[in-house]
Amino acid sequence: LLLTHTPECDWQKQIIAIVNHLNHAVDLLNEETDKKQLAYLNFQAGEKARDSSSHFQASQYFSLAIDLLGEEIWQKEHDLGYALT
Repeated sequence: LLLTHTPECDWQKQIIAIVNHLNHAVDLLNEETDKKQLAYLNFQAGEKARDSSSHFQASQYFSLAIDLLGEEIWQKEHDLGYALT
């Protein structure tokens, strides 16, 4: 809902706040597509955090993205998995 009602130009600026909000509900995600989308958003937040020299925060976003993608990260999301490691 948050993503669908926020224009892309705004959520790119607010990616950290949006991802932090969504990460609080990570345990409620059941659909693989939702987990994949949140993993990608965590990757984007991690990149933004890393670019701001917030390396610890970036590693937390990257770690959660890897967890969300699960054991099949290399079969289903090879490019994202490679970027996260």
